[in-house]
Amino acid sequence: MSTRMKRTKPLTKHLTLCALLSGVAFTAQSEVAPDLKHTVSYGLGLSDFDLKGVSSDTGFVHNITYEYRLFDNLSVGVEYVKALSMELNTLASLGMDDFEVSYDSAFAKVKPIYVLSDHHQLYLDLGYGRFKADVTSGGFSGNKSGSALVAAAGYRYLLGDFSLGVKYQWLDLDGADAKNLMVDLGYRF
Repeated sequence: MSTRMKRTKPLTKHLTLCALLSGVAFTAQSEVAPDLKHTVSYGLGLSDFDLKGVSSDTGFVHNITYEYRLFDNLSVGVEYVKALSMELNTLASLGMDDFEVSYDSAFAKVKPIYVLSDHHQLYLDLGYGRFKADVTSGGFSGNKSGSALVAAAGYRYLLGDFSLGVKYQWLDLDGADAKNLMVDLGYRF
């Protein structure tokens, strides 16, 4: 019986230490507008879609996001992303490579935030959701849907109720990758 207690004590100590350190990390950062819990934002940018080993396409991307701030350094939210082909590869190859893709994805996400000051933040987005892609290549047209994993890193400037940000986003679309560079404008309330 005493052997069992000795084995569980180190585990309990480690879990308690982790909980204390997590609590310190959450309270260590300055409080940023605690009454502004909700954020709605719209972003615009460029997308690079790569069908692994087959072809790639560049296009416009836009998104709409809703986030709820749980703590000063943690938000949760949902995001919808839509990308449309610009057919740059077709133009660059003089019509030889007519690969085009458009996709949309909706996902839930968690956003750890590192507060630099009252006006500046760095953040990560980690999400999971669904996607649908329409592909055209050489007269062939098809679509695919499936699960999407999402990761992003970004910077946000806060000014009153508004925010201006830039982020680099990566989506794993079940055998294809999309990389987006976006600028967004947000409203906090």
